[in-house]
Amino acid sequence: MTSHDNDLYTAIAAQVTEYAHLDVGDDVIDTMLTALTTGLVDAIETAQFATITLVENGEVVSIAVTDPIAARIDELQAKHDVGPCLMSAWEQQRVVIDDYSTETRWPLFTDDVIAQTPVRSSVSFQLYREESSMGALNIHADHPHAFDATAIALGSTFATQAASALHADARQTQFDQALASRDIIGQAKGMLMQEYNIDATAAFEMLRRISQDTNTKLAVLAHRVIASAQRPER
Repeated sequence: MTSHDNDLYTAIAAQVTEYAHLDVGDDVIDTMLTALTTGLVDAIETAQFATITLVENGEVVSIAVTDPIAARIDELQAKHDVGPCLMSAWEQQRVVIDDYSTETRWPLFTDDVIAQTPVRSSVSFQLYREESSMGALNIHADHPHAFDATAIALGSTFATQAASALHADARQTQFDQALASRDIIGQAKGMLMQEYNIDATAAFEMLRRISQDTNTKLAVLAHRVIASAQRPER
């Protein structure tokens, strides 16, 4: 890693570390990840395109895209349901395509890449893998054998930061969902307190018992209580 590459990586890593401790929105995570992919292309002279590929319940989504060509690679993978990004995310930590013209693993996909894009080599890094979702960082070049061991090592360090940013974003999403559920449960408690002239403890106990008896999540039950109280006939 050259001095310039190291300075660039250090700056982005510091931003990600700071971000992980902040309460932020989707626009910040998008900006952060785009800085990562753009910085990666800048740091690896042989790379021209980069993107982060996410799969959630079978749906392929491209984020932090540096160029429409990178997004097109993801579209072709979604079309054929195979490719280096998907393989790296589901099966291996890293997948390298040295030359699309000689690659034999996914012939329909690689034929489309050659026909529709200038991409001729790629490296994909696994970011995370869960039961029904995954993520991968991908870099592409317009010539074969573009990524040597040094380029792959540099890409791996950027992938580590991208994974950290996505992990922080997931924690924030879970926190937001928890707050929303708490607010809904609070509204339902208030309605029961008013309806039955009971205190907050008794109202929550009523919700808890009904939740257990009907095998219904507390937040879902609270939504139903609110919806029922808002019906015109009520």
